[in-house]
Amino acid sequence: MIIKKLDIENFGKFSGRSIDFKPGFNLIFGNNEDGKSTLMAFIKLMFFGGSSGKSSDISKNLRKKYTPWNGAPMSGAVEFSSGDEDIRLHKEFKKSSASDKTTIFNMTLGENIPVSTADEMGKVFFDMELGEIERSVFIETFGGFTSEGSSDSLAMRIANLSVSGDESFSQSAILSRISAAKEELVSKSGKKGLLIDAETKLNQLKFEREKLAAKIQEQYSLMCDIDIIKKDISHLESQLENHNISQKVATAKKELKTLSVLLEKIGQKSQALMNLGKYALPFDSIKEILKDCRELKGRIAQGFAVPSENTDAVISDNEFSRLLDIQNSLSQLDNDANHLHSGIKRTREILDNLVSGYIKKSKLASLICLILSLILGIGCIAVLPSLFYVGILIFAVGLGLFWGLRHNISSKVIKKIPVRLAKQDYESNLRLLSFYHDGLLQSTPAELEDIIDLKRQEALQIIDQKLNYYGCNTIAELEQKTVSAQNTKLSAMSNSINAFKVQFVSLLSQARPCETFEHATSLFAELEGIVSDFETVEHDIETIYKTSDLRNLDAEDIESKISDLSSFIEETQIDSDITSASPEQIKAELTQKRLDLGELQSRINLPEISETDLDEQIKEATQQLTEYKERYASLNLVSDAMDAAIAEMNKGLGTRLNQKTGEYLKLMSGGKYCDVLVSRDLNIETRQSPSEGYHQWKHLSSGAIDRLYLALRLAATDIIAEKHNPLPLFLDDILAQYDDENCRNTLEFLNQYQQSSGSASQIFLFTCHKHIADMAKETVKDLTEIIL
Repeated sequence: MIIKKLDIENFGKFSGRSIDFKPGFNLIFGNNEDGKSTLMAFIKLMFFGGSSGKSSDISKNLRKKYTPWNGAPMSGAVEFSSGDEDIRLHKEFKKSSASDKTTIFNMTLGENIPVSTADEMGKVFFDMELGEIERSVFIETFGGFTSEGSSDSLAMRIANLSVSGDESFSQSAILSRISAAKEELVSKSGKKGLLIDAETKLNQLKFEREKLAAKIQEQYSLMCDIDIIKKDISHLESQLENHNISQKVATAKKELKTLSVLLEKIGQKSQALMNLGKYALPFDSIKEILKDCRELKGRIAQGFAVPSENTDAVISDNEFSRLLDIQNSLSQLDNDANHLHSGIKRTREILDNLVSGYIKKSKLASLICLILSLILGIGCIAVLPSLFYVGILIFAVGLGLFWGLRHNISSKVIKKIPVRLAKQDYESNLRLLSFYHDGLLQSTPAELEDIIDLKRQEALQIIDQKLNYYGCNTIAELEQKTVSAQNTKLSAMSNSINAFKVQFVSLLSQARPCETFEHATSLFAELEGIVSDFETVEHDIETIYKTSDLRNLDAEDIESKISDLSSFIEETQIDSDITSASPEQIKAELTQKRLDLGELQSRINLPEISETDLDEQIKEATQQLTEYKERYASLNLVSDAMDAAIAEMNKGLGTRLNQKTGEYLKLMSGGKYCDVLVSRDLNIETRQSPSEGYHQWKHLSSGAIDRLYLALRLAATDIIAEKHNPLPLFLDDILAQYDDENCRNTLEFLNQYQQSSGSASQIFLFTCHKHIADMAKETVKDLTEIIL
């Protein structure tokens, strides 16, 4: 078989990627995460879809692990030659191989090949299972070698290959499986196993049959209770329906009353229009006249006057009153000035004298203290030199008293009782000023005098401005001029009111002739009452209409609806057996009943199986138990037979595998190693020449162990796959631990190995190491390089 091309539509990180291969040596190079493992997984999944998607472990389930990154359905194709025909295998992967959409096209014959969903394509074209493929042509990086006894250790796999050609096949494993099969039926303790479980199941089925009758009786009782609650629910629903009907009748009666009132209001509106018909003007004109008349009455009541032709300015009462207040403030300022010169200055002089006297006394006292301390200090020092420090101390105390007395003079003086009383007397006189505020406490008498003069000048300036504006010399003259202007205004107002009355009479005479203002006023009140009644009725009609579902205000339609409502009320029958409970109470009880019904229905658990089916299961369980007993008896015979079969199969195979392994190892190591011995007890040895002894594998490097394993795998592959046409060989970074010399020797061996297999063979070497890729290109002449 030759794989010619991969079309990866969507698989893992790849999307829309095509890769062409050729017979012979194919090098696939890429860095980590470039997709080498993805490429190998794609090839496996194309040929063995079922075996690669069953594990719940995502690292082993290729369908889950390589879900396309772009979210598209997983799909792709592989083109290969099988015999003399070229085949294209296309797959659209689903959740399982059974649901995969597989298409096989014979490109040589130009026709599709029928596909069975139960077939694995690898089994069809390779004639091998996935396990056989993975144990032969798929060879991965090996790593270190240990001889631990676990079944998956590298040493164990080599030993198995040495005797059977299958790294997972060993006599101990087979015997272990037979023992496990026996323990699966009956455990060593005799308390577990399929056979024990079958006996338990049979007894359980018999017990369940006894419970079935009791369960049926219990369910029947529940069904009876459910029927009772359903009747109660039906009765409550009927009562609730009666309440709803009663509510509809009440609503109909209310609507009937409303429509009756509406019909009455429409009649009143018609009557009001007839009453307005006796006047000479239409309704809208009367409303306009009444509007103008209301305005005229307002002007008459307010004493409204037309603007006077006299353009002389007349001061307003408020403004004149304010002007008088300003004039009066001048007298207050004169009083303030007199009080300043008499009471305020006097009390301030008393306060200042007291403060000055106390300050002088304090300064004198501090000075005396300083002089006395100086004299005493000098005296102590002069009389007795030993009292020098005492004199210094006395002088320091005097100096401190001097400094303290002078430093706190102001704060101490202000606390003196005479000073405090003098200050209170001064502040009391200050508060008698007409313009007093707290800020004046810090002002001197001279500053207060300036404030009084400034306020007097401002008042005189305002008075002069007003008098000049109104053309007067004195305030008395302004007052006389103002009174004269007001009299003229009152006369004009009287004339205006008389003119308004005449206009009022003239407007109402349009509706009906009037002779006097009093007659017109009476007619105005009459018309306003009629219009008000009409508008009230019209408003009531509009309000009722908006709250109803009427389409128009036609009296015939309203009467028709009144007739329908009356008929509905008369014809509707209300059950006399209606309960006294409110609808809310009925709804609450109905909700509870439905909850009870749901709870009972949730307890309905009909038997999942009939007596007939249960008897059938008992029969099947009996047969299963018999089969397990027969199988258990047979396993004892199989154990002996398997020992004989394995011994027969291993005859000659170990020698043949050892010879081939030694041959391949010699080529890969450049002739360094020539023979390999693998004993049944995992004692693996090799030697470099026939003249020297064998060396245990433990003395080899990890790279040498990898070459030993590769040689053994290739030898096993030759034996396993010899019945097939040459199959592609997939090598996943197997040279990672080789040094340059051994790497080159192994590449040369692989090249010879491929060429000896003929033109219909392929080797795929995957690597992420650039030096390995470069060495492969140097060593293999006809090499096809694919860079991911």
